[in-house]
Amino acid sequence: MGARGIQIFTNVNGRPLDDPEFAPIFEMMHSYDLPIWMHPTRPAKFADYPTENQSKFDIWWVFGWPYETSAAMARMVFSGFFDKCGADLKIITHHLGAMVPFLEARVGLGLRPARLARGGGATLQADHHRHERRRNRRPVDYFKMFFADTAINGSKSGTPMRHRLLRLRARAVRHRLPVRSRGRPAVHPRDHQDAGRARPRCRSAQD
Repeated sequence: MGARGIQIFTNVNGRPLDDPEFAPIFEMMHSYDLPIWMHPTRPAKFADYPTENQSKFDIWWVFGWPYETSAAMARMVFSGFFDKCGADLKIITHHLGAMVPFLEARVGLGLRPARLARGGGATLQADHHRHERRRNRRPVDYFKMFFADTAINGSKSGTPMRHRLLRLRARAVRHRLPVRSRGRPAVHPRDHQDAGRARPRCRSAQD
């Protein structure tokens, strides 16, 4: 099929993906113009409550995995992944964008600088203002730059909701997003027929 790309998990042995040590992976994939498929990882040892030793009733993956993906997306947004590499950085989120499409309004409201300041996040407020001035975008707008696969177990109601959030890449939902084939992501070959050609590398945080 000509499908090319890599898979990563939402954390690496508990370390977040915005750890500077992992930056070269994203920079290289961006330079190759190839996608990164991000799959959640969260074992049963992540208890549902602090007083327990492990999760019960499969809550750790049914609800925990979408949270893992959403948290990883937020860290990427606020760490400046799309500012450094541009909107053409191809990060494919599992489960059609996880929690973010359902909570679009909450994300837009809750991650505003003024809201964070009321919670005592003065440093975060300053970071948000710099973030918005640099690109003239709200934090929620960056979430729309992610791609998403369609693995939501055939949910008819969930698909159009996610499609609306990802409107900036609506065509990607129909044509460019990967499907799972024998446990591996596949990308439409037409979309990456020129993949592998060199692209400008991501800017460093100092740029």
